[in-house]
Amino acid sequence: EQELRKLSHAMEQSPASVVITDLNGNITYVNKAFEKKTGYKSKKVIGKNPRVLKSGHTAKEEYEELWKTITSGKTWNGVFHNRKKDGTLYWEQAYIAPILNEKGKITEYLAVKEDITQLKETEEQLEDTLKSLEIRVEERTSELQIAKDELERIHRDFQGSLNYAKRIQEASIPSDQELSHVFSDAFSIYRPKDTISGDFYWCHDDGESVILVVADC
Repeated sequence: EQELRKLSHAMEQSPASVVITDLNGNITYVNKAFEKKTGYKSKKVIGKNPRVLKSGHTAKEEYEELWKTITSGKTWNGVFHNRKKDGTLYWEQAYIAPILNEKGKITEYLAVKEDITQLKETEEQLEDTLKSLEIRVEERTSELQIAKDELERIHRDFQGSLNYAKRIQEASIPSDQELSHVFSDAFSIYRPKDTISGDFYWCHDDGESVILVVADC
């Protein structure tokens, strides 16, 4: 009797909701934490099924898995999205286990449930933040790709202009063969750092004089 009283006080003072049902799932006991959390007084729910808390957000298959587990003598744990008496939705982590007699036969079911609404809201806020960040990253990536494409286009255009200027410059610069016609002992070293050079040379023999140019554009 002393142990039973101790257990009874512990259940009554537990911060977690405690619910005991019969084999048909009808409520035979709830503690004060259950009353405080759901808004239902014990006398209003005794004899009723816990489905009074259902919000419609938990899939039928999950309830089927719950009953399959506890009727086989095992403990089930999962999350419910339930509804209080005033219509407010809340989340709770539930552990439901069969109560066995001395012969190992199931006589009742015990559910211990903890309110995790704040945790779920924090998780949802974090998910929303992550989604927002993902969208921003995608937008930024798209902007960077557009900028990259534009830079590549500018580079192609610029390189095309350089190549065109190179052809013009190479056409205007005399070759070593042309120089040898003007100077019997001459050579040139022309090595642009990049595609074209800002320095160039040119020569011309008009029959009376030779014009030699070394210039910077």
